Amino acid sequence: MRSFLATLTVMSIATAGPAWGAPRGYDIVVYGGTSGGISAALQAARLGRSVILIEPGKHLGGMTTGGLGATDIGNKRAIGGISREFYQRLRAYYQDNANWKYEKPAEFKGTGQSPKEDAAWTFEPHVADQIYKNLIRDHQIPFVLGERLDLTKGVQNDGSRINAVTM
Repeated sequence: MRSFLATLTVMSIATAGPAWGAPRGYDIVVYGGTSGGISAALQAARLGRSVILIEPGKHLGGMTTGGLGATDIGNKRAIGGISREFYQRLRAYYQDNANWKYEKPAEFKGTGQSPKEDAAWTFEPHVADQIYKNLIRDHQIPFVLGERLDLTKGVQNDGSRINAVTM
């Protein structure tokens, strides 16, 4: 079991152990590596906070990297911020013809590869995984896979402040 020590009201951690090295504090702990968790960690890093991302499963990205290769969007102009940046990075990836392994761009019947679009809305899950990992690496966000919160003594708090979480 790993123990993480909180240092801020949001969730902050430090840990000691062979996989972690010397104890280190973080301003924010994001528990859950879904698209929303990744976005939260990215925003925290962009705001100058130290952050770590903990995913209880074995993969980052939730449904986006787990097989959902199309996005159901009514009004594409309503998608902004980090979400839009993700879809724009998808489009940039597919602009390189070398990345089309199974069909040609002209044969593709999905949405979002049009020159009129600034983003791609249909994608391969492994590409989404690569983009998320690049974003995390670019922002130097450490992440941990396969760690679950201990449900009996997993959260130590002082009033509304979380002091530690135990995995």
